[in-house]
Order: sequence, then structure tokens, then C-alpha cells
Amino acid sequence: MKIPFGSGICGQAASTKNTFVVQDVTKETNYLSCSEKTKSEIVVPILDNDGNVFGELDIDSHKLEPFTIEDSNF
Repeated sequence: MKIPFGSGICGQAASTKNTFVVQDVTKETNYLSCSEKTKSEIVVPILDNDGNVFGELDIDSHKLEPFTIEDSNF
């Protein structure tokens, strides 16, 4: 799925170049659902050597609050 910069959590992570941890997607007004089973997600922008976003790692979970600060730092 292609999501524009700034749209949804993935687009927000891409536009800010920051990792986003969402422990409960139902509490996010800009969440774009790809699966009705997703309860939480972590999105990590992948940057090239010049600091440009060329991809993202988007991990969805079927559980609430599964991600730790260690996951985010990793």
C-alpha cells in the first residue's frame, strides 16, 4: 500500500523521520487501517546516507501495548 507523506502513522513517520510507537491504534485519529486485527504498531523510517526516507519498517500487532522502549530504541 502506498501512503502519502503526512497521512496516517506511516506517512507521519516518513514526513518527520521519527519512529512512531502506537500502543492502541483506536486512540489515533489519523490511523489508516490495513487490517481490522491490528491493535498496535511501530513504524520506523529507513533513511539513506543523505537522510532521505526511502522506506519504512511497519510492524503491526494483534495485541494492545506490546512494544517497549527497547523496541523503539532498537
